[in-house]
Amino acid sequence: NDNLDQLTLTTIPKTQGDTTIDDRANNIQFHQLHSQRVSKLDEETTADDVVKAIKRAQNLHDEHDVVEIAHFLLEEVDQSFAYGYRGSLLSRLAVASLHLQNYDIAKRCIIERRISHRSSMLPLESAAIVRGLLR
Repeated sequence: NDNLDQLTLTTIPKTQGDTTIDDRANNIQFHQLHSQRVSKLDEETTADDVVKAIKRAQNLHDEHDVVEIAHFLLEEVDQSFAYGYRGSLLSRLAVASLHLQNYDIAKRCIIERRISHRSSMLPLESAAIVRGLLR
């Protein structure tokens, strides 16, 4: 159990072409994505944008975008992001990460969801994660 708690404190390794852009003058930080529909994740990003980005990354097996989305959800936004839908977004990202065989991100999403969003976990989201693990 101590290993799981330590894992939540580690940072997500960035891909080689780190596309996090930090504009100190405007205090704007965003994550560039390969998608044309949702090209970046920043403070203006909605839950719907994140869902679209996750679906696209999963369908196209885009490892870069999965890492950027994970960094955004796990390290950039707080627990109240998207009016309480962050747990659902973490669940969807865990399933996409399992699909891409990125088990580190999937594990981080599952742990964060369990720790921060236990009271609002939906059975259908947990079932989707279990199906992803069984594949």
